[in-house]
Amino acid sequence: MTPHQAKAILNDLASDGQRVFFTRHAEQRMVEREITRMQVLRCLQVGSFEEEPAKDARGNWAMRLRMFTAGEYIRVALAIDEDQHGNLAVIITVI
Repeated sequence: MTPHQAKAILNDLASDGQRVFFTRHAEQRMVEREITRMQVLRCLQVGSFEEEPAKDARGNWAMRLRMFTAGEYIRVALAIDEDQHGNLAVIITVI
């Protein structure tokens, strides 16, 4: 998957957020770091790649994006997976 393809998928997924899932770890880090779900979704849409898409051990496309917001950078580590309904994004952690 190219970065361009990944951004198109992420933009589509983040536009309504219904196919973006957060791990418990990501939710805990968001609370600790005072990062909102809206900031994460915005990062998926307009953030830049810190790590470009690469296959992980589970065969998913893993990547890391970053975006400057509220006076600092946030980083979102995620994987794009697929199920019977199509693509979905799994937010692994938020830094």
